[in-house]
Amino acid sequence: KWFVNKCQEAGLRTRVDKFGTVLGQGDASLRLLCGSHSDTQITGGWLDGSLGCIYALEAARAFKEAGLPAAIDVINFQDEEGRFGTLTGSTACTGGKSLDLDTIALSGTEKITLDLALQVAAPLLRDMGAEEHIFQFPFSESDHILKNPQAKYRGFFEAHIEQGRRLERAEKKVAAVSSIVGLRQIRLEALGEKNHAGSTLMMDRRDSGRALVHALARIDETFTQLVTSGVAPSFVWSFPVLHTEPGAPSIIPNHGLCVLQYRDPDDDILTAATEAVKHIVEGSTITPIVMHNDRPPLKPTQLDSSLLSCIEDSIRYHGDSDPMILPSGAIHDASSLANYAQIPTAMLFIPSINGISHSFDEDTADEDIAHGAQVYVDAAARMLGFIAR
Repeated sequence: KWFVNKCQEAGLRTRVDKFGTVLGQGDASLRLLCGSHSDTQITGGWLDGSLGCIYALEAARAFKEAGLPAAIDVINFQDEEGRFGTLTGSTACTGGKSLDLDTIALSGTEKITLDLALQVAAPLLRDMGAEEHIFQFPFSESDHILKNPQAKYRGFFEAHIEQGRRLERAEKKVAAVSSIVGLRQIRLEALGEKNHAGSTLMMDRRDSGRALVHALARIDETFTQLVTSGVAPSFVWSFPVLHTEPGAPSIIPNHGLCVLQYRDPDDDILTAATEAVKHIVEGSTITPIVMHNDRPPLKPTQLDSSLLSCIEDSIRYHGDSDPMILPSGAIHDASSLANYAQIPTAMLFIPSINGISHSFDEDTADEDIAHGAQVYVDAAARMLGFIAR
């Protein structure tokens, strides 16, 4: 509701869709769509997403104060962090793909479907004060907030904290983003047999925990070689979920589960990594390991070179003669706009203190936030042709 009010104060007409995405629209014939997301991870992070929403608002206000056409549309997406899927809000608002409202469930203590969550949220969304509500019951996949974006927008421009230490180490205040990584997430299940942990000989055991440990050690070694050999220096991976059942010290576990996530700017590298994992788990001799896709694959996204040049020009104008250009190691709503809305897309990064994000300790220096806003508004004006290149 606060965001809707701020959009209206900036002279924008507001619309809200069924996912809680807020769109503030100007009246210029050709506009730039600006924004990010305002949801966050369960462990906090006050700038992750929200920074881009506030920068977009600032751009709309700055244009209004300068007497420029209302050429900045402001958008605030929901569920970028993926509680109900991958980039749920930005994917839905472009009509990018079908969402299974009945089966997608919220992970956590309360298991609810997306359909139920949307119905519970609807009265709150209607009370936000927007001029128009873009949702209905039963929900329609054609009922999305961004229609014919290619005809309306010069492109989409998102600002974000880096969520890493590259800017900080280079002592830079801002960077242009060249691409967004692709992502694969798979689930490995080891299928063993419960038995006594003391009296069962090793040759007679089907230990799912040991099978996973062996496989993960080989996966970790294989992935490390990808990085250290120089084949994929930006490749990263993690094992965010790892547990066995029944979880009793004196019982050999009969079930083991691991979630493996890996990212790289090169889709061929991700495909090769997936094949390597498949080869390793198929070779498990301790007990069978089954491999599942845990979420739909995300392909890397190349951002628009023309818009990137506008950001570089703005960085130079604001005092840095050697602009830094980085690939994004995180997934962003910009991926949806590039791939589904199919409009030119650009991103700008500002530093994260100690590279910390998805944490209550996430922070950025005030002067870096202010400097980033200046570069952002200037770059937006360049993208729309209000400042000659």
